[in-house]
Amino acid sequence: MLNVVTRLFTVVLFLCACINTAQSIEVTATDEKINPLAALEFIEDKQSSLTLDDVSNGSSASAFKKVQITGKDINLGFSTASFWFRIPLQRTVNAPQSWFFEIAFFYLDHIEFYAPGKPPVITGSTYPFSSRPVFNRFYVFPLDLNTAPQYFYFKVRTSSTLILPVTIWQPRAFSIASQKSYFILALYYGGLWVLVIYNLLLFISLRDKNYLFYSLYALNISMGSLVRAGLGNQFLWPDLIAWDQVARHVYYSMAGVFVILFSQGYLKTQRYMPKTHNFLTIVGAIYILITLLLTIPLSLPITIPISILSRILMLISITVGITLIYAPIKLLFLGHKGVGLFLLGCSILWFGVIIASLRDFGLIPTNAYTADAFRIGTGLEMLIFAFALANRVHTEKQLKEQAQHETLEIKQALIDTLTHSEQNLEHQVKLRTEQLEASLSNEKQLLDQYIRFGALISHEFRNQFGIIQSQLSLLIKEYEMGINKLDSRLPIIKNTTHRLMSLFEKWLQNGRFNKGLNEANRQHFALGTWLTDIADNYVKLQQKHRFELRLSPTIDTLLADKSLLTLVIQNLLDNACKYSGSSELIIIETRSKTGMTTGIAVIDQGVGIALEHQDMIFSDYYRVNPETTIQGMGLGLSLVQRIIQLHGGTVELNSSLGSGSCFCVWLKNT
Repeated sequence: MLNVVTRLFTVVLFLCACINTAQSIEVTATDEKINPLAALEFIEDKQSSLTLDDVSNGSSASAFKKVQITGKDINLGFSTASFWFRIPLQRTVNAPQSWFFEIAFFYLDHIEFYAPGKPPVITGSTYPFSSRPVFNRFYVFPLDLNTAPQYFYFKVRTSSTLILPVTIWQPRAFSIASQKSYFILALYYGGLWVLVIYNLLLFISLRDKNYLFYSLYALNISMGSLVRAGLGNQFLWPDLIAWDQVARHVYYSMAGVFVILFSQGYLKTQRYMPKTHNFLTIVGAIYILITLLLTIPLSLPITIPISILSRILMLISITVGITLIYAPIKLLFLGHKGVGLFLLGCSILWFGVIIASLRDFGLIPTNAYTADAFRIGTGLEMLIFAFALANRVHTEKQLKEQAQHETLEIKQALIDTLTHSEQNLEHQVKLRTEQLEASLSNEKQLLDQYIRFGALISHEFRNQFGIIQSQLSLLIKEYEMGINKLDSRLPIIKNTTHRLMSLFEKWLQNGRFNKGLNEANRQHFALGTWLTDIADNYVKLQQKHRFELRLSPTIDTLLADKSLLTLVIQNLLDNACKYSGSSELIIIETRSKTGMTTGIAVIDQGVGIALEHQDMIFSDYYRVNPETTIQGMGLGLSLVQRIIQLHGGTVELNSSLGSGSCFCVWLKNT
C-alpha cells in the first residue's frame, strides 16, 4: 500500500513539473531583454530555514505561488523573512546559450543564486563587491540556457524594502544598456558637483556662508544618492561593508544639518521666525547625534540597530521637510517676496521623496519615474536653490543702490538746508557747498558708470533667466496636466544654465567685464563649427522660429575673442527672434570681402527698422518703440557695437520698415 501511495505522489509531482515546465519562458535569438515576472514563482520562508533541496525536490517544491504583479517589478515592502524564487527558462535552437539575469536593486542584504549544474553564487550588500560574478552596480548572474526547460532558483533576504526589478538580457544588449545608464548617472552627478564647486567659488569670492552651507548640503545629498545608486560600493569602497551599510544614512543626516543651516540663513528665521529657528537648531543637533551613533560602531565594539536609526532619520526628515515648506509660506504671507524659489525647490524635493517612499513601501508600482523620483527631485531642487541664491544677490544689489540713492538725497537736502539757514556764513557755506557738490558729482559719476555697466551685464542675465523661468513654468503646468516633457524641457534648462554660468563665472573670476570691455583675448577658432553650435542651441531654445545656416566655403577660421563674439551673435539672434513673427526664417550667413575681412550676418524677415531710427539704434537704452510689449532695455545692440569696436571691426545695418533687417559684423582676420 505504501509503495502505491509513493508512486501516485511521484506521478503527481511529475505532472506538476510538466505543467510548470510548459509555462517556462523560451528566449529567442531576436530577444534582447525579457521581463520574466509572468513565469516567476516564490515561497516566503519566515524562519529562513529552507534549503535548495527543500524547495526543489522536497515538500516545499509544491508551495510555490505566482508573483502578484502590480507594476514592472516585484515589490514586497518591508519584511524580515527570506524569499525563495524560481523561474523556468529555455531557449530556441538558434538562440545564444549565454544570457544575464539582472536584479536592478542595490539594497538586498543576502542573495543566493542557483543555476543548474553550477556552484551557488552568494552575494548581497552585506558582502564584499568582489562576491558579484559581474562587475556592475546591480546584481547580475550569468545564465547558460538549454533548449530543454530548466529551473533557476534564487533566495533573497533584506532588512530594507524588498524590491526586485528583474530582467533577462542578451550580453550585448546588457552592455549597451549599462553604458547608457552609467553615462546618464555621470551627467547627473557631474552636474551636481559642478554646482558644488561653483558655489564654493562664490563663497570664496563673496564670503557669504549661505553658499558654503548650500555647497556642503549639495555634496552630502549627492553622495547619499550616489550610495543609494550602488556606485559607492562599486567604485569607492568595495570592501568596506560596515561603512557601506551606514554611508547613505550618514550622508543624508549631514545633508539635513547643512540644509537647516542654509535655510536658517536664507530665510533669516532668527529675525522673522525665532521659534522655528530654535526648533530647526534642535533638529540639527539630533541629525548630528544620529550621525555619531551611525559612525561610532565603525571604530568601537558597539552594536547599534541601524534600522531603528534609519526610521528615526526618516521621521525627522519628514518633520524638517514640512517645516521648510511651512516657513517660506508664512514669510510669503508676511510680505517677503524673495522666498518663492526656495518654496518651489523644497516642494519639488519633498514630492520626489514622497513618491520614492511610497514606492519603497509598495504602495505605488515601480516604473522609470517612481524609481528615479528622488534623483529628479534632488537635482531640480538644488538647481532651483542655486537660482534662489543668485536672485538674492540681485535683490541685495538693488537694495544697496536704493540706499545709496537715498544717501545722495539726504546729502543734497542737508546742503540745501545749510544754504538757506546759514545766512551769516554765506561765504563759508558756499565754499563748502562747492566742495560737497564736486564730491557728489564724482561719486555720482562712479555710481552712474557702475549702474550702466551693471545694466549691460543684467541684460545678458535677464534673457537667460527668462528662458529658464518660462521652461520651469511650462514644466509645472505640464506636470499639473499630467504631461511629461522632461526630455524636452531639461536640455533647454541645462543649455541655458550652462550659458548663464559661463558668463557669470567669467565676470567674477577673470574680471574682464569689470574693466569695462577694454581687452579682447583673440584666438583662431573654427568659424563653421562655432556657428553650427550656436544655431543648434537656438533651434532648441526658439522652437517657434526657423533657422538656416549659410557658410561660405572660402572661410575656415576667424581670429577673435570667441566668448565676446558669442555675446554679439546671441544678441543679434535674440533681437531677430523678438522682432520676427512665428515660423519666420532667420538666416545666419558668413561673408568675405577684400582686405582679409570676414563678415557674419544675421538676417530676419521681421518688422524692420525705419531709416530715421538707424543712426540711434546702437545708443544705450534707445528703443524704437518703448511702448511695445516686447521685453528689452535697449542695451543689446550697444553691447554688440562696443565688442566689435574692441576688435577693430564695424557693424553694418541694412533694413527698411516692414522688410526685415540684416545686421552684419565685419572683422579683420589678421
